[in-house]
Amino acid sequence: MIFAHRGLVTKNSPENSIASLEAAYQAGFRSIEFDLWLSEGKILIKHNKPEGEILPTLCEYLRFGNEMTYWLDCKNLDGSNAKDTLELIFYEIQKAKIDLKKIFLATFALDNEVVTQARRIFGEDIKFISACREREKIAELERFCVESRVKFLSVFHEFIDADFIKKFSNQEIFAWTVNDVKRLQELAALGVKHFASDHLLPSTIF
Repeated sequence: MIFAHRGLVTKNSPENSIASLEAAYQAGFRSIEFDLWLSEGKILIKHNKPEGEILPTLCEYLRFGNEMTYWLDCKNLDGSNAKDTLELIFYEIQKAKIDLKKIFLATFALDNEVVTQARRIFGEDIKFISACREREKIAELERFCVESRVKFLSVFHEFIDADFIKKFSNQEIFAWTVNDVKRLQELAALGVKHFASDHLLPSTIF
């Protein structure tokens, strides 16, 4: 499954914009990754902290309904705001009538409270993804996955090799950001099934 990384970004469709979402859909993507921020009681779509600009909300970004699969990368989610953030996300998903099977919920916070609240609000079957962008945190990530029964990982693709796959044999891997066909094929040969890409179109791979 190839997820359009922050939508399909071009000079006319900035990352995490409605335009990049629509460009991804028109290009044949049916899976999309984008970034969420809790800001002033709203779930907004942006990679960095919102600074008062007008941004799309999560509900607006779910306009393609169950035609899409959604990788929600929660940027400022942690134990201190988990209840409020996740309840808002759940409300927006329900409002848009999205099947929870279409949702993958990701965070870099290795925090048991986040997992506990996610399962309380979304149900035990929520596809919760622990994310890692630093090699030195891989050992901590391994412990967290066992303690919190996490089944999905989002990791920088350069961290992934045969040893990594062996270490996380009980998890499904989401690799980012894979922009080279050869590298995607190498990862697929290792058993990776989920990828975020800036420009590799589904039609060019399958």
